[in-house]
Amino acid sequence: MAKVGRASRNSSFMRVESLDGTGNKTIESAESGELYLLAGDPASDRTITLPAPKAGAYVKFLVTEEADTAAWIIAVPSGLLLGAVLAHVDSSDATTDVASDASDDTQITLSADTNPGTVLECVSDGTNWIVSGQVICSVVPVFA
Repeated sequence: MAKVGRASRNSSFMRVESLDGTGNKTIESAESGELYLLAGDPASDRTITLPAPKAGAYVKFLVTEEADTAAWIIAVPSGLLLGAVLAHVDSSDATTDVASDASDDTQITLSADTNPGTVLECVSDGTNWIVSGQVICSVVPVFA
């Protein structure tokens, strides 16, 4: 009798990697589907580079420690970083929708003061990366 469901049960666990802010990170295509905990306060801006776009590739970022000193930058090596809607919640509980201009953006910057609970999900359509999520910070995230 076949063990239907075994593969899906085993593959239902997400691999988690903690980034402490001590260096830049280039995500390889084999790391698609992983959750990255942004758990450090970088001494200087840190860049996380997504893999080349491939249809269905997926990466999630969760901030678990406030970055007081420097920014986290999420960049793409090719194609564009297209922003769905990023809800920015500042210290006065105001919400601002932020989106890429869909023409030339290749990175998003989460400034110093980005708070725990910030979540970004990135999925590729094979040509570009699409990002959506919630950013909790006193400074609006910037697409560039």
